[in-house]
Amino acid sequence: MAPLKAPDKDRYERGVAILREVAAAEDPQVLQDLAGVAPDLGRYLVEFAYGDVYARPGLSLRRRELAAVAALAALGNATPQLRFHAQGARNAGAMEPEINEARSGQTTGALTAQDREIVAVARLTALGTPGHQELLLRIHALLDAGGSPADVVETILLMVVFAGFPAALNGMAAAAQVFAKRGLGSRAS
Repeated sequence: MAPLKAPDKDRYERGVAILREVAAAEDPQVLQDLAGVAPDLGRYLVEFAYGDVYARPGLSLRRRELAAVAALAALGNATPQLRFHAQGARNAGAMEPEINEARSGQTTGALTAQDREIVAVARLTALGTPGHQELLLRIHALLDAGGSPADVVETILLMVVFAGFPAALNGMAAAAQVFAKRGLGSRAS
C-alpha cells in the first residue's frame, strides 16, 4: 500500500486552530486518542472537517456547534461526539438552554427563530429522506425567519461531517427545490 501524500499544511493549521477552539484545549484529546491507532483519521478530521468545512465563511462557530448537537442527537449513535460538541457549543458562546433545545428538538424559546430553523435543518438533513417534506418546510421557515440561502447551504454542507455525503447531497437537493420555488437561482453560496 502506497503511503498517503503529505498533509496540506494550511488546511491542517487552519483546522487544528478551529478544533482547539471547539475543544478549548491546546492538544485536543481526540487527536491523542487517534495518534496511536489511526493518525491518518486524525489528519482527515483536522484537514477536512475543521480545515475545510468548519472554516468556511457564513455560519458562526456557535451556530455550527448547535447544528452539530442537533444532528448528533437526532442520529442517536454518537454519544461521545454529542458530549464533545455540546461542550464545543458552550465554548463558542451558546447557553445551556440553547444547547438543550438543539439537543431535544423541542421548541422552548431559548433559540432565536433563525437558530431554531438552522438546528431543524441540520437535524432533518442528518436523518435523511424520511423527513424530506418536513425538511422542505424548515428550509422555507429558515428563509422566512431572515436566514439567507447561504445559511441553508452552510448548514446542510456541515452535515457531511456528521451524517455523511448521502445525507448532505439529499439535503442539497431539497434546498435546490426550495430555492427554485422561491426564484433564488441555482447557486446560493
